[in-house]
Order: sequence, then C-alpha cells, then structure tokens
Amino acid sequence: MPIKYPRTFHLPWTKTVTKDDKILKSVKHFEGKRVIVTVKMDGENHTLYRDYFHARSLDSNNHPSRNWVKRFHSEFAFEIPEGWRICGENC
Repeated sequence: MPIKYPRTFHLPWTKTVTKDDKILKSVKHFEGKRVIVTVKMDGENHTLYRDYFHARSLDSNNHPSRNWVKRFHSEFAFEIPEGWRICGENC
C-alpha cells in the first residue's frame, strides 16, 4: 500500500525557505544527542516499491521530470524486497 512521505522540516536558521516550507520551532529535542545535518536540496521526493513508485503526493499526475526516475526504477525494482520502500529526492 503506498505511503505518503512526510515533509522534511528546515532548521530554524535556514535562510532560503518558501511559503510552503515547514520550519522546526525548536531544536531542544536534539540536545545531548548525536546529530547529523545534511544540506536540504529542493527536488521532488519519490518512493519506490517493488511494483510501484510515486512522487511525494500519492495522486500526483505524470510529469516529464519523472521520466528518469521511471527508467531508474525499472532497472532494479525486482530487487526491492516485498514490503519495503525506498525514498529519495529527485534533484
């Protein structure tokens, strides 16, 4: 069953955010923990299953920018274990 990928929140000090971006209100819950921060690139999230793939929105229409992901998925989809999903960003 397809599952919508959740939004990735920006850190409070991020300078390049748009109106629809979500921003963490606090980073207190990270205190005392090992944290790895990566650069958030703006692309389109995709979820790949053994027999299906979709963009972040489960009901997204086809778009030419997804053609590369379709080809990529078709090359190894048979190797994705049943019940697993792979999430990634198409940048």
